[in-house]
Amino acid sequence: MYPEKHTILVGSRGSRLALRQTEIFIQLLQERVPNAGLLPKVIRTRGDQGEIGEAGAFTDLLEKALVENEIDVAVHSLKDLPLRLSPGCRIGAILRRDPANDCLISTHSIDLKQEKWVVGTSSPRRREVLLAMNPGLEIRAIQGNIDTRISKFPSLGMDCIVLAKAGLTRLEWEARISREFTIEEMVPAPGQGAIAIEVRESDIILNKHLDEIHHAPTEMAVSIERKLLGKLGGDCGMPLGAHAHIRNKQVRLWSFLGRNNDGVANARFDQFTLDKMNEVLDMTADGLMKNWRG
Repeated sequence: MYPEKHTILVGSRGSRLALRQTEIFIQLLQERVPNAGLLPKVIRTRGDQGEIGEAGAFTDLLEKALVENEIDVAVHSLKDLPLRLSPGCRIGAILRRDPANDCLISTHSIDLKQEKWVVGTSSPRRREVLLAMNPGLEIRAIQGNIDTRISKFPSLGMDCIVLAKAGLTRLEWEARISREFTIEEMVPAPGQGAIAIEVRESDIILNKHLDEIHHAPTEMAVSIERKLLGKLGGDCGMPLGAHAHIRNKQVRLWSFLGRNNDGVANARFDQFTLDKMNEVLDMTADGLMKNWRG
């Protein structure tokens, strides 16, 4: 614990969801560090300025502020965080994961496997899953924060949009969900549903406090997903899905990489023990790449 009243600046994007995630983190840490003043500080990222699609678009300026001591921690959606962090930075905590699956928000009843609906998403992974379900779907890009996408998709001529359930859960907007996809139907992005807290390695006291709110089971699962991402090149533009579930050292891993040459979902399910992880991940990555039409 800090010896006296201490201010901790918490870096966050400025969207409603990002600020809610920051609030969740602050509430958790405040219980462990009652003599600290935890203050959010909004950092506008490249992704917020419209530069979508590059690795680190939603995280690099937060990380820069951390390196330059403008903030003490940065709150990220783990799925947005690149595999490699800046020198001197580390993930100090991963919070307990919220639902990792995707969901549909629509203005009317929709069966995605029937008819030629117009679906909004800018995710290459979701696009490929949807077209494997129904090649007749029209997929249109839609950008912006979660609340912006929800409010504007009908006016853009879209029948529905696909979003991560975790964000809707955190904002208490689950009533807006028209239907949920199972993990098998739409394999989530690696790390989806988890919040990561980035910190300077040199901040010994803060690192110790972050360890108190760290959720080890979530870290174990997302580390497998991110290792698969690394074996496939770590490209955020790749239509990759990976979701791991661990129980009693037994791992169930769902993975997806676009479609094969027949237009069918290039998906796998592997079950293995933790001691076989690297061997199985190599096999999984190789199998996905061989069957992906790219």
